[in-house]
This record gives sequence, C-alpha cells and structure tokens, in this order.
Amino acid sequence: MNGSRYLHGRDENTPRYRRVGQKILDRATNISTGLDITDTQSGFRAFSSASIPHFRFRDPGFVVESEMLADAAEAGLRIVEVEVGVRYDVDGSTRNPISHGVSVLLRIIGDLELKRPLYYFTLPGLIIGITGAILSLMFIRDYITGLSVNMGPTIVAVMLTLFGTFFIFTGIILDSMRRMIIHYGR
Repeated sequence: MNGSRYLHGRDENTPRYRRVGQKILDRATNISTGLDITDTQSGFRAFSSASIPHFRFRDPGFVVESEMLADAAEAGLRIVEVEVGVRYDVDGSTRNPISHGVSVLLRIIGDLELKRPLYYFTLPGLIIGITGAILSLMFIRDYITGLSVNMGPTIVAVMLTLFGTFFIFTGIILDSMRRMIIHYGR
C-alpha cells in the first residue's frame, strides 16, 4: 500500500516549491519502475509480511521511497494507493528539500542505467546525435554555398553525431542484454 497526498488532485497544503520537486521525482520514479504512482515520496507504506523478502532496503535516507517502489514493481507486487493527509505547519524534515530532491533524483537516474537503459542511453543519444546531425547539415550548407567554413565546429558536429550514435546503440544493446537475462534467468 502506498500513501498518496495527491490521489484526488492537488493538495493545497503542499508548498509550491515542494510540489514541483515532488512532480519531478514522481515522474523519474515512474519512468524507472514502469509504475503510475501519484505520490512516490509520501513516506507512507504498508506491506504484507509475505512481501518483505522482496525489498532490499539498501539505500540510506529518503532514497528508500523510490527504492521500495522499484523493488515492488520488479517483484510484480500489487500496489494500491490510499489517500493520506499532510501538514507542513509543524517541524518535520531536517534536510534541505533541494539537496534531498537532487540526491533522490541522482539515485533514480543511476537506477535507470541498469533497469531502463533505453531511457538512460538512447534518449540522450538521440538528442546528442540529432544536434550533431543538424550542425553537420549546417556545415554542408555553408560549404555548398561557399560561405566561410571553420573546421572546429565541423569536428564538433561530427563528434556529436558519432557519440549520439554510440549512445543509441549502447542503450539498445544493454536493453537487449537485460531482457535476455530476465528471460533466461527465470
């Protein structure tokens, strides 16, 4: 069971800066886990005793919120969301919300490398490769029209295209390997 402060929409008690950070962490966790959870960082969890062996509980601090959801998703456990309330007018967290959010986000991104290599490698590879291809096309246009051609930007364009292509294929290969391990490991 996962508690959600936002099961039925926006919670008016949540400060805007916290909600922006929570939306980013919710989206990153949902991409990493393949789930669709409305509040991944609520801190409210309830488990059946049979589900406990599926959890690693290895990450320290608040990162454990996303880790628990990732473990539950990986084990195929059913996750039910229930509405919970929150109060921000009392003393609570002793951590800076920005440093907390960044540390959790970095850990989620690290998990993406192993669990979702297509997102981790292929998406940035597409962005880098497309940028390089556009710059290469601009170079070709300038060369054909007889405009001044600098070799520095041309080399950068070619390198971006090559790095982007490398990242794309790395993501595809790692995703294929992950799928084979899952398929033949069972």
